[in-house]
Amino acid sequence: MKIGIITAWMRLGWGVDLTLHLTASTLKAMGHEVRLYCANHDGSYALATYDLIHKPVVSHPFFPRFEYRARVYIPFFNQEPNDIYLIATQPFFYYPLFLKKPCVHWEFGIVPTTGFSMSQKMMWSYMRFTQNQIYHPAADHIVSISEFTKSILPPRVQRKTTPVYLGVEHYDPHHPDHNKLFPTPMLQPDPDNFGKPLDIEVPVDRRSDEELRDEFRREIGAGKDDVVCLYVGRINPEKQPYKGTSELFSMAGDMKKDYPNLKWVMVGLGDESDAKLCRDFGIIPLLNHPDWKMRQVFTGADIYVTASKWEGFDLPIVEAQYFGKPVVGYNLAAHPEVVKDGETGYLVNDNSEFRMRLAELVGDPALRERMGSEGKKWTRKFNWVSTANGLLSVFEKVLQG
Repeated sequence: MKIGIITAWMRLGWGVDLTLHLTASTLKAMGHEVRLYCANHDGSYALATYDLIHKPVVSHPFFPRFEYRARVYIPFFNQEPNDIYLIATQPFFYYPLFLKKPCVHWEFGIVPTTGFSMSQKMMWSYMRFTQNQIYHPAADHIVSISEFTKSILPPRVQRKTTPVYLGVEHYDPHHPDHNKLFPTPMLQPDPDNFGKPLDIEVPVDRRSDEELRDEFRREIGAGKDDVVCLYVGRINPEKQPYKGTSELFSMAGDMKKDYPNLKWVMVGLGDESDAKLCRDFGIIPLLNHPDWKMRQVFTGADIYVTASKWEGFDLPIVEAQYFGKPVVGYNLAAHPEVVKDGETGYLVNDNSEFRMRLAELVGDPALRERMGSEGKKWTRKFNWVSTANGLLSVFEKVLQG
């Protein structure tokens, strides 16, 4: 099958971009012809096995302007030799109104706008209205990343929506399918030369989890009896308020008084002001951390936490379980689909319960071990071959009419 994937960005550290890369890599490894078209990229995926094609569109905070700028490529996409298009992001969701090839939308969900500026709220409202009322109905089918993201679509859109879960084994070089599916590494982008990777060799670290765990804990100064609490994702509480990092900051500051052996680590995109914010609350910041070191981060931690108030899937919370770490998060959005509450971690309803469950895990190594072991088993069902097969099933259905 000849598959075209269209998206706005391909950058290191963004979940949607990583998902598209891993999906395209898997489809390519399964024998399909895959072209991934992006409006902007930072060079992270320069070694991709699929065809990464740059079709520049200058982004704009006024979404209609962003969409207008993307119009120039409609004739190009109509001439490309693809059987079907998978459209993943703005400003391309309106393309099914004009493309002559079948189009499937990938619905990652639209985040809540509480705490955003008025202009941002207006643009997100525009996005929600146009996608749900005009663009999704024009697509041949919609794929959602969870039952939750399907449930928040209008009923007429839900009727042609199929949930397909994401995979999670991409950081594990010992997985039997790893070399076949992901033979090339992601690169570190050059911050001074956008679109180009740094001229460094990126290793595939095949050491044991135990070796990586010991190395990580030495690097952050964690002793044998210390408990490392990890968060991965957006860090700045003002730019992405729904992520709940302000709540984690407060929690870390309070709990270190009662649990001096508890170390907090935050991994994600950020700048020096974000790093300072972390340090002010006694949190170790690992900002813009190399992708190839993420396995080390997950194996080195003891507990994974997130106070996010909205997640369409939440890849890091599933990644943590894959590496045998119990998790604590809120019982909302897609979390009940990707966490076995009470078995692989805890899904809580308020801040008080969050702190109680976290304290329970901090004080009980046997409980952490038991939940972590169950998490390893539970997450085996989340794999990229299943994701690719789910998409292919939708594609075949659309192409057969």
